[in-house]
Amino acid sequence: MSKAVLLTGFEPFGEFLVNSSWEASHLVGRQLATQVLARRLPVDYLPARAKLIQYLMRHKPVVCLCTGLGSAFAIERVARKPAQFSAIQGSGLLEGAWPWPEMESHVRHAAGSVSISYDAGAYVCESTYWSLLAFRRQFGYPVYAAFLHVPPLSSDSTVELIATVVRNVIQARLENTNAGAPPGRPNPGSGPTRAAT
Repeated sequence: MSKAVLLTGFEPFGEFLVNSSWEASHLVGRQLATQVLARRLPVDYLPARAKLIQYLMRHKPVVCLCTGLGSAFAIERVARKPAQFSAIQGSGLLEGAWPWPEMESHVRHAAGSVSISYDAGAYVCESTYWSLLAFRRQFGYPVYAAFLHVPPLSSDSTVELIATVVRNVIQARLENTNAGAPPGRPNPGSGPTRAAT
């Protein structure tokens, strides 16, 4: 059954036996079950891309928010095409599509702080984000597409807190989807390597 939102997180990897991005996404998927489809992606370039595209084509969501494990909350504004995708057509740099002040406000309100990033890390998080944005450019959906890095689980960053941040971001976008014009097509461009707020 198609749902308005596709929300993704990643499986555990390396030293992280629990991946906060998936634990929080899974919780939000249960909390907003009528609107959100939560799916876990593998930490592997091509399999993660294949799974994401499979979910996008099957469910045709209006909103897609991908999340990944980082050091703190960070809103990723752009994605660069990885070398592993050299045989795949697409621009070298793609920009996400979201009302960024809205996302920043809701993350900051729940988490206390957030950074605005123009460097998604050159790993599977960035390659997955690039795959999402390249898909959007080719097929015209999802209307809203973004990537949010979340911190690892700790006493300060519990799964409940991370899930609250993600849930608030999604709910705000759903509530405001009909309130204004959707963002335009993402445009490749240059920007600072990283700007903290």
